Amino acid sequence: MDATLVEKIIAAHCGRECVSPGEEVRVAPDLVVLNEPQAEAALEAVPAAPPAAPFLKERLVIATDRFAAAADPLQAGRSRRLRAALAAR
Repeated sequence: MDATLVEKIIAAHCGRECVSPGEEVRVAPDLVVLNEPQAEAALEAVPAAPPAAPFLKERLVIATDRFAAAADPLQAGRSRRLRAALAAR
């Protein structure tokens, strides 16, 4: 049976000729898009994990909340921590 489009894309990104459903693979994504809460959790988890390709600055996009200025001190602190964590990488 031929591979599906998704299987072909995953195989190409993990450097293999083919993959099959249910198989665990490690891929290098072209781009990772996270919103603020996801990014905060991911950046907290990264020091415990080995360096990974998705966390290269060139491949990471963080979508902040819909407002330009922080609505409250909690949001301001979150934005400040995210900027500091990304600047340190």
